[in-house]
Amino acid sequence: WGIADDGDVLEVAGPPDVVDAVLVGTAPPMGLAWRCSPPHGSVARCIEVDSDADGGIDVRVDGRRRAGGVDAVESELALFAAERLRGLVAVHAAVLRVVGAVVVVPGPSHSGKSTWCAASLDAGHEVWSDEFALVDNAGSVRGWPRPLRLRTPSGVVRRAVTPPGAHGGAPVAMVAAVSHGARHAVRGMAESEAIAAVLSNVVCAQRRPAESFAASVALVRRARCVAGTRGEAVDAVRWLV
Repeated sequence: WGIADDGDVLEVAGPPDVVDAVLVGTAPPMGLAWRCSPPHGSVARCIEVDSDADGGIDVRVDGRRRAGGVDAVESELALFAAERLRGLVAVHAAVLRVVGAVVVVPGPSHSGKSTWCAASLDAGHEVWSDEFALVDNAGSVRGWPRPLRLRTPSGVVRRAVTPPGAHGGAPVAMVAAVSHGARHAVRGMAESEAIAAVLSNVVCAQRRPAESFAASVALVRRARCVAGTRGEAVDAVRWLV
């Protein structure tokens, strides 16, 4: 059982050896306190895991089959924890530190955040997160300390990011709502548009609307805000520099 910061309970159920194998390396870096005895209170979400006939992992979330095996479990655990963090609002975003400036790149899955992060690492810059930007009520941001994941035809490749504890909250220099596209086409955003771009990627917006809105406003208030598309990730890193 994982106990979230707000007290909600997540249960991972299945044969003990399968549960143990699945949780190794998939448990989120923060936001869930694990227990081996039933906690008080009801279960908010149940993830059932078992071996399938092909040697993979069969996953059901609240009784519904979920494709993706172990990667699906990792995503479900991370989202459950991030949605319920106390004192921090999680935004689906990459967090980069380029020539001393912190850049937040909000966007959904498959918008190119991870490839941008990989290119930033290759160029010698810091990557604080490829999944969540954690924003406090002052608008400072920190990363989700978990390895960068790159999806390839042969599976998911992991790369280390800036180690946990190497940075705390920091002000944001740029919010770049820029996704992968056919060409580089970036424009400035008004503050109201930038707030909407961030808020649409806040994972707890429905559960904690007032806190989510306040964090979105604080994040963009002192940042340069841009939107659009980028070409190749290497060129996007050069543009950031």
